[in-house]
Amino acid sequence: MPDFGIIVEDFAYTAADGSLAMTAERSVASVAPLSLFSGQIQITGVELRSPRIVLSEGAGNTEPEPKGAEAEDIFRVIAGYLEKVSIDHIVVTDGEVSQDQAGTIASIASGIDMRLSFPGIGVPASIAVSGIMDGNRMELGAEIGSLRDLLARQPATFSISAKASQPVHPALADVKASGSIQLAADGSYRVTGGEIDSIGQKMQLDASYVPGERPIVVARVKAGVLSYADFQPTAEGEAPAATASGNAPASGPDLSALKALDADLELHAEALQVGDAVARDVVLAAQLQDGRLVSTVDSASIAGGSLVASIALDANATPSVASGSLNLSSIDIEQLTALMGQQSPLTGEVSSELQYAFKGLDGTAIRNSLNLRGTVSLAGGKVVVPQLASIAGEGAGVVDALEANVQIEDIRQPLSASGSARWNGEAVNFATSLTPTQLLWEQPSAVVLDLKSEPVNVSFSGTVAPSGQVSGKADIATPSLTRALGWLGQSVGNPLGQFAFSGGISAGDSQFTMTDATVHLDDIRANGSLSVAMAGKPSITASLSVDTLDLRTLIGGGSPPDAAASGPAAIDLSMLRLFNADIRFAANQLAYGDVKVGPTTATLSVAEGVAKLNIPQAGFYDGIVTANVTANGAGSVPSIDLVAAMENVQALPLLTDAAGFGQIEGQLKASVQVTGAGVDSQAFARSLNGPVNIVVSNGALRGIDVAGLVRNVRSLISSGYSQDANAKTEFSELSVAVNIANGVANAETIRVLGPFVRMSGAGSVDLAAQTIDMRLDPRVVGSLEGQGGDFDVSGLGMPIIINGPLSGPSIYPDLSAILADPNRALQALSQLGVDAGGLTGGASGVIEGLGGALGGETGGLSNEGLTNAIGQMLGGQGMPTDANAPPGEQTLLNSVLGSVLGQQAPGSAAPTEVAPPPTENTAVPAQQPVNILLPRPDPRGPVSSVPPTPTPSTPAGQVTDLMGPQVTPPTDDLGQDVIEGLINQLGM
Repeated sequence: MPDFGIIVEDFAYTAADGSLAMTAERSVASVAPLSLFSGQIQITGVELRSPRIVLSEGAGNTEPEPKGAEAEDIFRVIAGYLEKVSIDHIVVTDGEVSQDQAGTIASIASGIDMRLSFPGIGVPASIAVSGIMDGNRMELGAEIGSLRDLLARQPATFSISAKASQPVHPALADVKASGSIQLAADGSYRVTGGEIDSIGQKMQLDASYVPGERPIVVARVKAGVLSYADFQPTAEGEAPAATASGNAPASGPDLSALKALDADLELHAEALQVGDAVARDVVLAAQLQDGRLVSTVDSASIAGGSLVASIALDANATPSVASGSLNLSSIDIEQLTALMGQQSPLTGEVSSELQYAFKGLDGTAIRNSLNLRGTVSLAGGKVVVPQLASIAGEGAGVVDALEANVQIEDIRQPLSASGSARWNGEAVNFATSLTPTQLLWEQPSAVVLDLKSEPVNVSFSGTVAPSGQVSGKADIATPSLTRALGWLGQSVGNPLGQFAFSGGISAGDSQFTMTDATVHLDDIRANGSLSVAMAGKPSITASLSVDTLDLRTLIGGGSPPDAAASGPAAIDLSMLRLFNADIRFAANQLAYGDVKVGPTTATLSVAEGVAKLNIPQAGFYDGIVTANVTANGAGSVPSIDLVAAMENVQALPLLTDAAGFGQIEGQLKASVQVTGAGVDSQAFARSLNGPVNIVVSNGALRGIDVAGLVRNVRSLISSGYSQDANAKTEFSELSVAVNIANGVANAETIRVLGPFVRMSGAGSVDLAAQTIDMRLDPRVVGSLEGQGGDFDVSGLGMPIIINGPLSGPSIYPDLSAILADPNRALQALSQLGVDAGGLTGGASGVIEGLGGALGGETGGLSNEGLTNAIGQMLGGQGMPTDANAPPGEQTLLNSVLGSVLGQQAPGSAAPTEVAPPPTENTAVPAQQPVNILLPRPDPRGPVSSVPPTPTPSTPAGQVTDLMGPQVTPPTDDLGQDVIEGLINQLGM
């Protein structure tokens, strides 16, 4: 029999109170006719096409209907009706639900399709609904095993499924739940044996719900291994679309729901896995009562350690107040951040015992109210900072062996942190204190930092701004600046020793400034201010006051005279390429090695690797100096140019400090224009070129007295020359024109004017070898005309030789000219008024006699031969002896002259002492040579007397008178003079 049905087109209905209005394009309802005559009505179908339901705000009867004294059980009433009815299906297509908000219709859901099936109260009933809400298509399905059992408050099976195209979380995209549900008389229900399946993750569920003015929810969820990847929010899920009612308030989430019910929730997972990191035995618990939430997280095994955390939140307060604790034990930071779906440059094990509190739930409120108390420690830490590698080189981008302890009493007060680490191969100990809240509030924070290491110690006290701006007082100290800079990846060619800095600093992204700074570098002391512009190549601007500034310490190349044996010193100007500079400073003393200038003011500019030092005028060894020095480090070979002028400078201390040369004293005037280049001091010295002009006034040549030698020529010839460091040759002016070429200073014209001495000469100084080789030709005069006298005067020619190391040259007379032409020397001495004694007259005869005795013929001993022999003994100036000469003659001559002059002849060994044969006569020691000082002649008047010429005697006597000491022979018979006896033995 066909069904009986009713069809209604364009159906409309409005509730009497206006709370509901409904329309439908088509409505169909049908029943089985025969069921109308049975005990159970069978509704074969209900269909609604395009229904539109509009809900109105504030409409409807708000007064509750009074209950009768004996209200019936609503579940029993419903069950009674359902026992008599069955519904094959109820179908809704293309439905829509809207809300009227003060005349504005806003859609809640659209495209609604629904199918309900209720075959009977004792068999499963099902419902399937789908629709679109806020652009999100949702599907919901549910099934109850037996409505009879459910309404009779007996356990009934159920299953629920839900799908969403745009879920707020991936875990809610497809959720299924099943179990057993039981209703209670008070309206509560309980779910047991439940199971939740969300994207492959299955969890067991036991839950209960108790209705009332404040409903109560209790749930226990157990899970196996939960994979965080299945629950991790997607980019879209992190920011769901705003609801029609508007976005969430900026003040944080709405907690009003926490005040609407009480709850006791617990989730127990065997493990929570995030990538390779696993947290085991994870328990999340939450208790909500009267708007106060207490939640805990506990894991006995998480990230290699354990964790217990809690939070207590009071939603009744405005703003809300939260407090809690975080206790970590040996948590692996890398695994912990992985569990949080994050990465961290810091690794190691962290432990903590912290309590915290804050107000509000938005970021600003939490930041402004957060407070902490407790301790945090880090063990075996390592942090990767790539920026450090770019500064200090490969391997410097890692700080490892990090041990740290942080003590917090109140983050509004400075916290303290201390520990140790290892960076770039060196151990570092640190201690610091700072105020975290100031950084959280984006305000400058007071910071105290102390770093200690072998290369350098650093301390700082000041402020650090959130932008990175740093200002305060800093102290830096290192026993070796070279080592400290090397540790920081900066190489300097010259060894730099102790360094200390103390002063105010300010540093930002592009500017570094020092104020009231004091700097010590070895013996250099400086104070003043400095600023560095960091954009591009650093540019330094400074005003400094320096006690002593040794440029050799900064650029290298110099070495004290006694350190030459240690090898050449490196010169490295490459550091000039690292910055540009404009520095003005006042120096009490400016030095390069032992050469000192000051006090002075100077300017130093550095641009593109070239430094220019300008000294407009400075005190310089009791005089003044102006100088310009250019140091070029732009190329691979450093070069230095010097242009200087000196006036009224004391020559002795200057030359002693500059080259260890202490043989000239007086007032010096000089001009210098020298250039050189080289990677070390030796190469630099070999490259020096340029002119130097020197004039020394009212001075003396130390180490020799030329006038005294002439006055004592008889003693000089008889006793030999011995250099006297206290002797001086005074002069009124010494002028030298020097041309330096390839490191050798050549002086072609040396002129000396003095009261009794005129000298001309030439020579050279090897600046690399630090040696001198000069020859001065003195002319001793008997006048006091000094500088005003005639330079080309006649007199005794006796060259002065200066050679050897600059620090201790040999200075001695060359007697070869005197001995080669004794008559001329005697004549010159007589003209000078010098008492020549027994040297006047007969000298040639004596020499001829000596030649005859040694060679057999008169004149057989040439002047050259005698000159060579004597020259060798007086300083090596003679020519080498003839290799063809008979050995006996050569040895004899050397022995004779050596005895006469009181020294061992060059090239001959000292005679071996032989015990004399027994004799009856007592031997008398030979007389030693006596150096008889003759009186200084008075140059202003004639000589009072001329010493008589001695009567020639035998050849032996002539030689004795010529070379031996002029003494009165003893009255007693003490034996013959050694020389005279030797000559007599020759048969003369």
